[in-house]
Parts: sequence; C-alpha cells; structure tokens
Amino acid sequence: MWYFFEYMFPVLFTLTFAILLAILAVTVTTVISRYIRDSKAPKVSAPATVVAKRAQFHGSSGHSGWSTYYATFEFETGDRLELYLPGSEAGLLVEGDKGVLTFQGKRFIKFERFM
Repeated sequence: MWYFFEYMFPVLFTLTFAILLAILAVTVTTVISRYIRDSKAPKVSAPATVVAKRAQFHGSSGHSGWSTYYATFEFETGDRLELYLPGSEAGLLVEGDKGVLTFQGKRFIKFERFM
C-alpha cells in the first residue's frame, strides 16, 4: 500500500496532468487554426436555401447546459454547406427560406431572405 503512494501516485498524477495539458493544447491549436483559415478565406455571397436545421445540446438532462445550432444551406449548383449559427440567428431561420448567404470559410456571416 505504501509503495503505491510513495512511488506510483506521483507518476500517475504527473501523467494525468500531462495528458490533460496535451488535450488542452490540441483544442486551442485547432480553434486558432480554424479561425486563421476562415479569416484568410474570401467572403462569399451566394443564393441559397435553408434545407435543414439542428441543435446540439451539451450537458446532462435535468441540469443546465448549452446548445449549439447548425443550418445546412443548399446552393443553386446543388452543393450543400453546414454552418454553425449564433443563437440569435438560429431562431430566425426556417427550413425552406430562400435568400443570399454570406459566409467566410466555415464562418456564417449573414443570411438575407428574398422578399
């Protein structure tokens, strides 16, 4: 029993800390590289139709959590693109809406409906 606490616990503690630090580093690197890649991409505006919406809830049932929202847009060419939406935009879009989608890389900028 003493062997574990004297020799193994410091090793396991250090190993766990190193793994958590590596996960954090990979996550931060991924977020920063996506931001840089999207910032370098040209802003594109094209006619599109909202063909699907979805929400993903993060947390456990019965407890507080948060939702992330996504919409899939279809262009006149038949190509589709799914983008993350801010919560303020998610409630405004309805499947079937037609308009002009403006995006930069994988970043949603705005959607202006046709009148």
